[in-house]
Amino acid sequence: MKFQGGNNAGNTVVKEDGTKIVLHYLSTAAVKNKMSAIAAGVVLNPGALLEEIAAFDDVNLMIDPRTHIIMPYHISMDMAQEHYRNEKAKAGNKGAMGAIGTTHKGIGPAYKDRKDRIGITFHELVSGSKSLEEKIKQNFRLYKKVIENYFGFSMVVPQGGNFGASQQHYTEVEVIERTMEQGKKLRRYLNDVSEEVIALLNKGKNVLFQGSQGVMLDVDWGNYPKVTSSHPTPGTIPTSVGVPLNLLYNMENVGVMKAYLTKVGSGPVATCLDAHCWPVDESRSEKEALHIRAKGHEYGATTKRPRRVGWLDLVQLNYACKMSGLTQLAMTKLDVLEGLEEIKVAYAYEVNGQQTSQYRAWDLEWLANARPIYATLKGFEEGEVSNAKNYYELPSSAKNLVSLVQGYTNVPVTLISTGPKASQTIFKGFKGF
Repeated sequence: MKFQGGNNAGNTVVKEDGTKIVLHYLSTAAVKNKMSAIAAGVVLNPGALLEEIAAFDDVNLMIDPRTHIIMPYHISMDMAQEHYRNEKAKAGNKGAMGAIGTTHKGIGPAYKDRKDRIGITFHELVSGSKSLEEKIKQNFRLYKKVIENYFGFSMVVPQGGNFGASQQHYTEVEVIERTMEQGKKLRRYLNDVSEEVIALLNKGKNVLFQGSQGVMLDVDWGNYPKVTSSHPTPGTIPTSVGVPLNLLYNMENVGVMKAYLTKVGSGPVATCLDAHCWPVDESRSEKEALHIRAKGHEYGATTKRPRRVGWLDLVQLNYACKMSGLTQLAMTKLDVLEGLEEIKVAYAYEVNGQQTSQYRAWDLEWLANARPIYATLKGFEEGEVSNAKNYYELPSSAKNLVSLVQGYTNVPVTLISTGPKASQTIFKGFKGF
């Protein structure tokens, strides 16, 4: 189940026949027609969810009535704020100023409305009541005034909802009509997710809680302000889902990592191989970055923008492990490093002439001045990783990489993906379903 975030993040499922399915709101359980759930901590774009559902014959889905709704005016505000930040700051992407690099999905404004107590919940959406219509009118007019009079922007959304697409104007009447229609279509999925999950856990059933982004995008514990608007860390599950802590005492916290580093959006990346440029200018990228991005298909699942890539950063990874209380690590995309002569791993920083293994997530200027200190491993030949059927068949340098990660973080790597398909997975003491 998804417990936070919105359609600003996605995950791609590759079937054995090579078919790719990109999911934003539905969990990977939907591919096997198992139960998916959207918790109260999520912000939901009804149109985006309906498009996602349409790719399936049927979905087993429940949506919590407390889940807040992303409206078109949230998307307009998101775009207006990013435009304003960029125009005013024009700063380098390593510092704290300038555009954040949001996905223009309206995530931040929707969460802000929840805090301001003017947001629209899923319960209200599916009710289709007169009070819902009045609430939309009030919010639309408030947003229109701020967007047009303060930011000098228009009430527009990307055509078809796609990042970077041409912009489509809309009216108050259109928003009301579309919202009411979406509510009717989604009404069947209304369910008290909190109550259902508590019942499942009390019966000893397994529940998978899925975060949308990484630790470094957590609004409190990430690289603020270059962060998302929610908490992807496991510590927020009780309040995002509505589950008492005592039912989670034996929970396994599995951190999903790549065998290298990637980032969409602005902000500091100590091991960056793309000349610290955002957006990416591949004419300035190092050859290893071009290799990793091409082979790893490192383009945003939501935005399609090329991600910045870098060598694995153990300093940052160790911070993320401690902050999340991880009990296991799943190392993905190890096969992407095939074909490189050397592989580097950062184990410390040099900042102002001093070596440190501290990670100051809150200090972007300090991070921008951090120079990585690397350990160098021998590269992998093509096929050495992707053809391995078990851990012992991996090349020695790949096993050395795994050992480095485990030794530095004190968290076992229990799952290793050697290719995009589910069958290309090595289980190494994984504690799961």
